[in-house]
Amino acid sequence: MGLFGQGSSIFGGFMILQCGIILMPTQGIRWNDCGNSKSIVTISKLDLQPNPLILPGPISVWLVVNISKPLPRKAYADVMIAKEAFSFSLPLPCPHHSDKGKCKFEICTSMEKYFKPLCQSYPGFEKFPCSCPVNVGSHSINNLTVSLPFDVSDYKGSYDIKIKIWDEDTEIGCMKFPFVL
Repeated sequence: MGLFGQGSSIFGGFMILQCGIILMPTQGIRWNDCGNSKSIVTISKLDLQPNPLILPGPISVWLVVNISKPLPRKAYADVMIAKEAFSFSLPLPCPHHSDKGKCKFEICTSMEKYFKPLCQSYPGFEKFPCSCPVNVGSHSINNLTVSLPFDVSDYKGSYDIKIKIWDEDTEIGCMKFPFVL
């Protein structure tokens, strides 16, 4: 079974897949750091190939996540997904979550549940933390090739995905991923 067919979850760009969203940009991916002075989680590289993506089909992933202080064990991520329509931003539901347009993930729990087995099975995870604690430094996924069986032809439009990472009530990271299908 493919990597994402197992419902994997990670902070940064991969959390959108845990929400059950099959929307992936067909013209490559870009992101904006929307964090503040207290941010300890940032992305310095995110690349998906081929560009543009051809779905369904295989993609290769390169990701570098930078952690400037140890990630708190109770850190969590809020993932907000919206579709732009007629100058309005419409929140989209997250399957298996009760809040429309917002998914909450406990980062360490998700990593331990999904990444430990994946780290042993998929080349490319050698330099990425597979469980907590997540230490200071740059953590990378290099040339991880996965097959995505999604057909996105029914999902044309503009989308925004915003991921905020929290330590209790303090925001410690924020990334925004706008894209068009």
